[in-house]
Amino acid sequence: LQALAARLTPEQKQQIVEQAQELQEAQEMEEDLSVLPTLELSDIPAEESPVPSREEKVERVALSWFDQPTNGIVYFSAQSEAAHIPADLRTFVPLFCALLPQIGAAGLSYLEMAERMSAATGGIRASASILESPQAMDAPHTVVTVRGKALRRNQDKMFAILTDLFTAPDFSDLTRLHTVINQVKTSMENSIPGSGHTYAARLAASQLTAGGKLREEWTGISQIRFIKEIAAKKPSELSDLAAKMQTLAGLLLGNEGMRCALTAEGEAFDSLRPALSAFLQSLNKAPATPATRDAFSPTSVRKGCAAAVPVSYVARIFRTGIYTQADAAPLMVLAKLLRANFLHREIREKGGAYGGLAGADPEAGLFSMLSYRDPQLTRTLKVYEQAVDWAVAGQFADEEIKEAILASFSDLDRPLSPSGKASREFNHQRQGLTLAMRQTFRQRLLAVDRKALQRVAETYLKQGWQDSSVAVVSGEEQLQKANAELGEAAFPIERI
Repeated sequence: LQALAARLTPEQKQQIVEQAQELQEAQEMEEDLSVLPTLELSDIPAEESPVPSREEKVERVALSWFDQPTNGIVYFSAQSEAAHIPADLRTFVPLFCALLPQIGAAGLSYLEMAERMSAATGGIRASASILESPQAMDAPHTVVTVRGKALRRNQDKMFAILTDLFTAPDFSDLTRLHTVINQVKTSMENSIPGSGHTYAARLAASQLTAGGKLREEWTGISQIRFIKEIAAKKPSELSDLAAKMQTLAGLLLGNEGMRCALTAEGEAFDSLRPALSAFLQSLNKAPATPATRDAFSPTSVRKGCAAAVPVSYVARIFRTGIYTQADAAPLMVLAKLLRANFLHREIREKGGAYGGLAGADPEAGLFSMLSYRDPQLTRTLKVYEQAVDWAVAGQFADEEIKEAILASFSDLDRPLSPSGKASREFNHQRQGLTLAMRQTFRQRLLAVDRKALQRVAETYLKQGWQDSSVAVVSGEEQLQKANAELGEAAFPIERI
């Protein structure tokens, strides 16, 4: 750059200055949005469309039947309680879910099981989830869900495979465990450049809510470190891990807290019942008494995490409140407003980052400001302060408020497949998020106005500034450079 600058004439330098001024003026210019076609709030459906289901007990297991136009495909979910898992095994739960569909079972090798799955199903997957309570902070509900799908003619084979996985999983092939664990490790490491902002947000939220703490433990940087440690072991050193996986299988698969969902055309329900009943009858239905957990106390944190990335991902997270409180709706609109009308301009257009984001999660009780692939770490931290002041001052047009409300509804009413609708409703049932609660939230969104936006910005962002948390995922060199500028506000640096 210095060599290039030395070759420029005074006229060329002046031209660059003028172009920079023109760019800044263009970025600050008010756009005439009236020329664009737009929706109105009156176009938003007043009520959420219900997703009907039929509830019953089959072999002492609670089951939800969802009649959906699935085009001959049967979708099945078995959701087991995980709140009773002892603390020393809890970190292993996501790894258990990754391994379960990729091992042998019932005397068959992993290759034989894989052949059965590929021949008769569209895949069997397991995942660990944290369902937040809509009526209480720091009361997350942890579950493990095993999902499978198959054509109606293959549903007997799908349930036979699930029976073998649930009743006789085999974690004894240590070489196979080593291979899968290293695949998981590589996948997680490769996800950092594309999801660095998500990892930073989870790290920042880890001490703000009980759900945030669990989410970081299961899906955050802590889990990456944990997997890397296990992946470094030789196959012969994994016997203890295999024993832990077998223990988790006994605790998780088919315990007495399990609930299931089946999604298909209603006309197929009777033909599905025999194989489904046989599967449910085979389960151990072991006790699932929730483990005692320590009381959670939120704490502000400031963390820097060094990774092999050339840019930064900067997150500031605020603790807000429960889904059913009146402020949850304006907070969601405020996030849309900040993202579209302030952070995008200041962080992406002016700061050169790939993205400047804001989000409000009314179920988790968290509000976030994030940057994505950001070359200006310290500048972004200042932009977040400016964003709060902008929101408190109410420096936004009525049209911008309307667009933010519409954007909020685009999230709520996003198109879902028939199986997706049933899956979302099943999770809502499990966490106690009723249709009446969702309808109230919908009405509150439509009623959001400028005063409500300014009030929640003042209450949760301005007054909550000192209690918020900041985390940065970045290259170590960038973190050290930022720390030299930040002085006493420097980030403690950890390594992945």
